[in-house]
Amino acid sequence: MKYILFAAIYLLGETIGYFMFKFIRRRFEKKEPEQNNREKRRNKYNTIAKGLLERFFIYISLANGLPHVLTLLGALKIGTRLNTEKQHAISNDYFLIGNLVSILLALLYFFVYDKLIPYLYLIQEAYN
Repeated sequence: MKYILFAAIYLLGETIGYFMFKFIRRRFEKKEPEQNNREKRRNKYNTIAKGLLERFFIYISLANGLPHVLTLLGALKIGTRLNTEKQHAISNDYFLIGNLVSILLALLYFFVYDKLIPYLYLIQEAYN
C-alpha cells in the first residue's frame, strides 16, 4: 500500500508538472534555427525523460532519508551545463526556473508522501 501511495503521488505530480513545464518553456525558450520535426520531437522526449528521472531520483532519495543528493544533483547539472551553454537556445532564466520548479516538485512529492504515511498506517490498523 505504501508503494502504491508513493507511485500515485509521483504520477499525479508529474501530470501537473508536465503542464507547468510546457508553460515555462513557452515563456523562456529562445527562438532557435529551424530543426526538422523528428529532431525536435526527439529532443523534447529526451528532455522529458531526463526531468522524470531527475525528480524520481530526488523523490526516492528523500523518501529514504538521503537529502544530500540535492547537492550531488546540483553539481551534476552545473557540470553538464558548462560546455553546452552556447550550443542550445535555452536561456539561463529558463534553466534556473526549470531546475527550481523541478526540485520543488520533488520536494512537494516527498512532503505529501511523508504527511500521508501515518494516515495510511492508521487506515491499515482500522481494517485489521
